[in-house]
Amino acid sequence: MSAVNRGKGERRAIATAVSVAAVLLVIVAVFSLTAFIDQKLNESAEQQVVTFTEQAAGNVSDRAVMMEDAIGAFTVQSSDPQALLPALSALQERLGLAGAAFAGMDGTGVESDGSPFSVDQIEGPETALSQGDPSYSGTFTTQDGVRVRTVQRPLYIDGQQVGALYAQIPLSLFAMPEHLDMFDGRGYFILFQADTGEILVPPADKTKTVLPPEANLYEFLDEASRYEEPLSLASPESLNNALLSLQARQGSDLEGLFNIVYDRSSGLVTAPVDGKVSYVCVAPVSKGPWYVCSVVPVENVRAEAAVVTTTFQAVFGIVMVCLIVAGFMVFAAYRRRVRERNVAMMAQLYRALSDSVDLAVNLYHPEDRQVTPIVAKSADIIGYALDDFLKNERLASEMGLSEKGVDLFNRIRKGLVDEFEHGEFSFRSTRTGSARWVAYSVRPLVFEGKQQVLIVLRDSTPDKQIQLSMKDAMNAAEAANQAKSDFLSRMSHEIRTPMNVIIGMLQIARGNVDDPEKMRVNLAKIGTASDHLLGLINDVLDLSKIENGKMTLASDPFRLADLLDHVEEVIRPQCEQRSQELTVRGPACADAVYVGDTVRLKQLLINLLSNSVKYTPEGGHVKLETNAAAAPVMGYRQVVFVVSDDGIGMSEEFVERMFEPFVMEGRSHEQGTGLGMSIVKNVVTMMGGSIEVDSTIGKGTTFTVTLSLRIAFEAELKSFEDDARDRGSNGPSTPRSDAPDEEGSLSLATLSAPRAIERSELEGLRVLIAEDNDLNAEIACELLAAEGLSIERARDGEEACALFEASDVGHYDVVLMDVQMPKMNGYDATRCIRALDREDARTVAIVAMSANAFSEDVNASLASGMDAHLSKPIEVRRVLSTIVEYTRKRR
Repeated sequence: MSAVNRGKGERRAIATAVSVAAVLLVIVAVFSLTAFIDQKLNESAEQQVVTFTEQAAGNVSDRAVMMEDAIGAFTVQSSDPQALLPALSALQERLGLAGAAFAGMDGTGVESDGSPFSVDQIEGPETALSQGDPSYSGTFTTQDGVRVRTVQRPLYIDGQQVGALYAQIPLSLFAMPEHLDMFDGRGYFILFQADTGEILVPPADKTKTVLPPEANLYEFLDEASRYEEPLSLASPESLNNALLSLQARQGSDLEGLFNIVYDRSSGLVTAPVDGKVSYVCVAPVSKGPWYVCSVVPVENVRAEAAVVTTTFQAVFGIVMVCLIVAGFMVFAAYRRRVRERNVAMMAQLYRALSDSVDLAVNLYHPEDRQVTPIVAKSADIIGYALDDFLKNERLASEMGLSEKGVDLFNRIRKGLVDEFEHGEFSFRSTRTGSARWVAYSVRPLVFEGKQQVLIVLRDSTPDKQIQLSMKDAMNAAEAANQAKSDFLSRMSHEIRTPMNVIIGMLQIARGNVDDPEKMRVNLAKIGTASDHLLGLINDVLDLSKIENGKMTLASDPFRLADLLDHVEEVIRPQCEQRSQELTVRGPACADAVYVGDTVRLKQLLINLLSNSVKYTPEGGHVKLETNAAAAPVMGYRQVVFVVSDDGIGMSEEFVERMFEPFVMEGRSHEQGTGLGMSIVKNVVTMMGGSIEVDSTIGKGTTFTVTLSLRIAFEAELKSFEDDARDRGSNGPSTPRSDAPDEEGSLSLATLSAPRAIERSELEGLRVLIAEDNDLNAEIACELLAAEGLSIERARDGEEACALFEASDVGHYDVVLMDVQMPKMNGYDATRCIRALDREDARTVAIVAMSANAFSEDVNASLASGMDAHLSKPIEVRRVLSTIVEYTRKRR
């Protein structure tokens, strides 16, 4: 039973829906047909009025042209005014002029009735005689009460001007008949001036609104639109006309009439005139700045429309009564059920939208400032509910809303959004303080009969952050490419400078082979340029290791006094060459032993002192002062190195960027790589210290380096003293030749220069050189043989291993091993030798002698079984020192 009832209920609902749809369809059809017929009748009526008015304008234009042609055709054969009287009279009579006159070149003449005439009598400026130009005067009223305009036209005989014609044209010549028969004798014809609205030809019939002389069309229509006839309660027609007049006055658009005239076009508006709803139509006269205005009551034009409207109203009334009686109750009940169902469905839809989309969707009504949330997520996106945000304008400044966002919400509040817009604004989150971005779109629409604004907001912060990240990455890539280009450009310049000296001196040397003195000078200059080039390469390698994080600092014990003595030994000869006074002062505790990277400390101080020597003129002063004090951390001391001079000084601008690579001020002729100060800054930073610069142009420069150095422990101190005794010196321990950071820098080579070597220690030592490059092998063999060594050469690692294996035990004292060789590289050759089953294979000194100079290359050499690593180019003293060091150990 319940299923049956359910089926009946569904059928009843369907039938009700169909009935309602049919009623609505009939209503819509009746209204649509009525509106369509009424629209067509109205369009037809308006077109009739427009057509009539344009025809009237054409008629006026034809008359104006005819009048102008007739006056233009008037000619004279004599300049005697009396002789022209018959022609003037005929012209006036034929054209219906109010007057005609002729004036000679002296400004006097005769009128058509024979009375004397002077140009002083005309209205407006005279142009025909004074300028030789035809013209028209403004409208004026003659003594006879006729409104006329005067036309002036110069007259000629055989091309010579003899006078001028002055004709008064009555504007009544352009009037229409007394009534407009086309519209049942009702309506007005008015001719007026387009630019001023001055009525030139008033209506022929008497108007109910008083029309004063020289009236203005717009003022007349405005006054006529307010005219009200006395109401007659006994006359339904009078009441109906009054009601229609009131409605027309409320919807009239007389301002639109002015715009039509301004655009020089034809047009029509509906407005009450003299108590009647009328069509007011205007059309331009093609000849001159005139317009024709027709005022025709609507009821005269649309007499047939009332019959049609009444018929359809009656039919519609009958249909409506039947439908309303039949379906009112069903419709009311169904409407209630549908409304409840729609409310429930909309609530479900809003909840589903809120759960499934990351958007805030709201409707806003600017007039009552009400917000209707559709997807209520504004608080999640901008931090506030949209209703609270729009009502409190101060929130925009509190959240740092961008200008675009401020402008958007101001226009939403004022209802100034008149088209679809979309964009993006930003603000700062009040919870996290971070920047957020919101994409928006707004669209005006009508909802529930109200003009509202649909506002959609979306959190675009993730998209914006990705966009900014991509932009930052692109900028970083561009900066890296630019830095690489700048680096290559500077390196090219710096390398080419010493290379130019080397090549040039070689060319000079070839031309002076027989001149030993000049040859010696050239070779000395080649040596200087080579040292400069090697220093540049080493500095670049140092800087590269620092920037790539591959440089590590050693932790070896050293005595501060020994370090200062060594630095002084390097710098003092430079000062003596320039007659400069060098002062080195150490702290009271200079004999204390600290732990640190003594090589980098020497490099740091020598770079600073070398700059002071280089940029201080001859006879100047260079100082190195060292102070030590207690550090905040137990077991450390704060050591301050102060390097000062009275040289040329530096500008403030240069001091700000002096630690950048390749930066040189250029005020001195001294050469350099521009990398020394950058290396100093990076080394100080790696040591956890600070460097300060105080410089004045012309007075000198002071560098203050502050470092925290750890005091050596007892075990480290004992090891340091033992090492010093083993070397037979009380000076500083020479850094190990296998220290990774000791190689790759010219400055580092000079820091740890070996002591003098006796030739007797070298004579008779047998050295196996593994080198694939013939030129490098020749250089090494020649230089080492000159010191008394016995040299044998292998062309690759495989041959070196074979020669060693074939030799007697203890035959070779040292193996100098290149790394990159064909067949077998130096690492594998070393492993091969160490793996041989003979006693000297494990003890023979194997020293890498390679162009690879990075710390990882040194580590790779030591890991393969080599004892030390020397970087090319070969420094004979260092090679010899290393050979002696390891042969002594074997003994």
